Amino acid sequence: HNIQQFRLQKNSNLPWSTSSTTTTAIDVIQINLAKSKVATAHLETLASEININHFLVQEPYVKEGKIAGVPRKWHQWLSSNNKAGIISLPSTNNPIFICSTTNLTAIKIQTITGPVNLISAYSSPYAELQDTAQDLANLLTKIGPEQALIGADMNAPSTLWGYANNSPRGNIMEDLISGLNLHLLNEKNSEPTFQRRKAKGWPDLTLVKGVQLARTASWKVRDELSSSDHKYIHTQLGISVQNHTYTRFKTAYGGHRKFSMHFKKEIPQIQQQLHDCNTREQLDETTSLLQRAIFRCCQKAYKLKKVKQSTKVTWWTQELDIKKKEMRAVQKRANNTTGMEQTRYQLLFSRKQALYKKLSLRAKRTSLKNFCTQTKNPYGIPYKAIVKDNLPPSDLFKIMDQPEEGDSLSFANRILQELYPQIPTPFQRQPQNQTAREEAFTKNGIARIMQKVPIKKAPGYDGIDFIVLKTIFRT
Repeated sequence: HNIQQFRLQKNSNLPWSTSSTTTTAIDVIQINLAKSKVATAHLETLASEININHFLVQEPYVKEGKIAGVPRKWHQWLSSNNKAGIISLPSTNNPIFICSTTNLTAIKIQTITGPVNLISAYSSPYAELQDTAQDLANLLTKIGPEQALIGADMNAPSTLWGYANNSPRGNIMEDLISGLNLHLLNEKNSEPTFQRRKAKGWPDLTLVKGVQLARTASWKVRDELSSSDHKYIHTQLGISVQNHTYTRFKTAYGGHRKFSMHFKKEIPQIQQQLHDCNTREQLDETTSLLQRAIFRCCQKAYKLKKVKQSTKVTWWTQELDIKKKEMRAVQKRANNTTGMEQTRYQLLFSRKQALYKKLSLRAKRTSLKNFCTQTKNPYGIPYKAIVKDNLPPSDLFKIMDQPEEGDSLSFANRILQELYPQIPTPFQRQPQNQTAREEAFTKNGIARIMQKVPIKKAPGYDGIDFIVLKTIFRT
């Protein structure tokens, strides 16, 4: 399953049972969440309002080694100090996890033009910036000529990205950017990315490796409330990504008689080709012919099943929506006034924000409690949400000592080679013994198997459901 997912992202000769859609841009949100439960939980509400593919986060709220408060179906990766993280939404192809160091974490995504690396990094103002800079330089060197997008909170003041004065940390970052030929997306006169009542700054940097990627990128500071003292930074990469999915049919709602009628017309050709099989290659070709014939008949007889990605936030309430609008109104007045009046609005905003955070946490807890207590099946969704392991297929790569450079197909081939190494064996001539001919399958034996197959199980990569096999047997 893992290898097939990687192959689908690269292979142009796709299996007949897949369909593809192309998106023309990659949307990435970058933010320092200040270890806030509420700010981390509100990533879900932002994803329901605007199109987002990936989050590059710094200082998320972490519990038991995972970013807490985000949906379990979201893939996530953390640096070893839990200060830098990446979250990928399920609407994207499976990214490939490539590395995690003390100060950064990185993944690789496959685009039509080639692989693109996404990197999230963090350096505390009380730590040595040189350590994070060295980790970043090492990784960018290892990936070779591949393109990369870096979202980092480096706490490095410099006039190049908005500060009034330079600093030693800022000089280190300037040297790193020029030394690695990186492109700074931050605009010098942009809104501050960090803002408190009596302080503001531009500590969050967005960097790009690769001239072509930099030309397609757009960057802006969003004005949505983040429940953190940092703001959302929205970077859009104007490169196309092809998403591949397996076609599923609605086999539980009839259409079997129509399928049988179409499949009967295919049987003579399949039988003739089976009789003519003399080699392994001919048998493989006949098997492929049979699968394609079944799939064509399914397309004529059944409707397509569309998997809907729900963007609704279950714990969000109308009361929270009202409080959020009130906060926005007070924030605008604070920004448009000066002196004592501005201070009054800033204090009012702080009180409303504290109440908003309290209500958000209460709504999230109440929603989870109601969901778990109202379920009828003890082994249903709440049980699976707790016990199910949520590691994406790409995490296979982190246990292998392999280079970070390469596309999804080369990664898949390396994993295959690791799992099934080719071991040369000396040739030994074996005496030819006459093997006993195996007994042929009987109709009754196949009928017993068909009775036991689980009809509710999802189909394999050929797209053929078990209920379809039962229909073929009856035909």
